[in-house]
Amino acid sequence: MTLILGYELDGTAQRDLPPAGAEAGVVTAGPQRLVEMLEQGYGIPAASATPLQRMLGYQQALEQGNDGARFYSRSWPRDPLGVARAVLAARDELLMAAPSEFSWSALAGHGGRLGELARIEALAADHGVAPGLPDRLRGLIEELARSPIRPPIAELQLVEERKFWPALLQELQFVLEFRGTRICSYLPPRARRRSTKRILSDLARAQAALDPAPPARGGRHDDFEEFEPPAVHRNRMRAAGGGGAEAQDAEILDIPAFLTRQAD
Repeated sequence: MTLILGYELDGTAQRDLPPAGAEAGVVTAGPQRLVEMLEQGYGIPAASATPLQRMLGYQQALEQGNDGARFYSRSWPRDPLGVARAVLAARDELLMAAPSEFSWSALAGHGGRLGELARIEALAADHGVAPGLPDRLRGLIEELARSPIRPPIAELQLVEERKFWPALLQELQFVLEFRGTRICSYLPPRARRRSTKRILSDLARAQAALDPAPPARGGRHDDFEEFEPPAVHRNRMRAAGGGGAEAQDAEILDIPAFLTRQAD
């Protein structure tokens, strides 16, 4: 099977983008769909909890840990569900930027918001908060490393360059490559037909993938101009604040900036 993987290609509304018309064995996926396909291939039970159920469970953990002096305490009375959504999203973003060997115990000794987040994680486990995308990715990487079963994906075509993917998804791609999956850049059919050696930018690939129709007669395609890849794919968020071990760890892990600021 050949899989075209793009960061924004998840969702039921996204049409398939085979390389040249309808072709058997070619599917399109985003990170979520990729994880679901690999979980099915390796017999890992699929996640049954909805995003809302995850958020409500995490809200209970935050409420239990709120003693009035937490970094989210001032906002909590106004919008507890919104606070749970924001902190849970930052927690998932932190895990996506960290290697699979990362352990919350590494942050247990930290003060400030990172240490609080590690303590909240323990409470979330007690409340049975369902795993999110980064947790499922970590489980897949572990399964791929020890399973004798070859991956069901023969070729993985990346719409965005590998270096712009979050660290955890990069690690999954490296493990798949080590287990025999061929990984290459996705090239749209019309660009493949061009007799040119010009390298397309990430944005050009994404635009061409989302609009595979040929241009009108006499028209031109601006999506083949060189653009800087969009910031959403850079995963280069900088931590705020000065020096110190916490700031250094934050820079290494690309921790969301608001988690590294001291509580108000």
